[in-house]
Amino acid sequence: MRVRMNEAITEETVLLYGDDGKLGEVSLEDALQIARSRSMDLVEEWERPRPARAGAVVCRLFSLRKPVVWEGAVEPSANDERPGEPALDQALWFTTGHCEGRHYLLGNPHTFPGRLSAWCPSTRRGFSVSKSEIAECSNETTYFLKGYLSGQEPGVPSDEAGDLLPPDNLEYRAWLRATALFQETGSWNARFRICERCGARLLPSNSRSTCWDAHGPR
Repeated sequence: MRVRMNEAITEETVLLYGDDGKLGEVSLEDALQIARSRSMDLVEEWERPRPARAGAVVCRLFSLRKPVVWEGAVEPSANDERPGEPALDQALWFTTGHCEGRHYLLGNPHTFPGRLSAWCPSTRRGFSVSKSEIAECSNETTYFLKGYLSGQEPGVPSDEAGDLLPPDNLEYRAWLRATALFQETGSWNARFRICERCGARLLPSNSRSTCWDAHGPR
């Protein structure tokens, strides 16, 4: 999420917008002069990277806070009793065999598909968890997991040319089985693995070391 502003903009022509609407297509030099005259900053409207397009770069005039910071990027108050702890949604509780008591889902840890970030109040530490590790949970957590895992499903596989595989393709059918199992396990392992009992290739959403249905839990 990166934008260019002021002298970092290199295009010769700028399509300029201000608070009062479109100002028109002007040279970069004139756009910078307009910004300085108003004590404002000339900022490219779109984040990069983005597809290159012919024509003038679209810019707007802003009165930016300096140094530029993201919203909410402030230091915790010295009066906070527990600085650094996340705000917990008490409805999104669950239990796990790794630790006693209730824990709370937070969201996406941005590690592997299906993993969720969570918080343990007793140890005051965050951790990652998969659905298969959750024992008991609230109804709210159940539906949160359904929506979260649906949105985390890897896309339909494609061939070497980038075309989506047809429904009768064996890889496509394996993907269907894998995404269905993903809703049970919340785990997606991209490594090539085989069943320890029969040697069949394991689905990426199988969190066990043997075939999910053929050999039972292990």
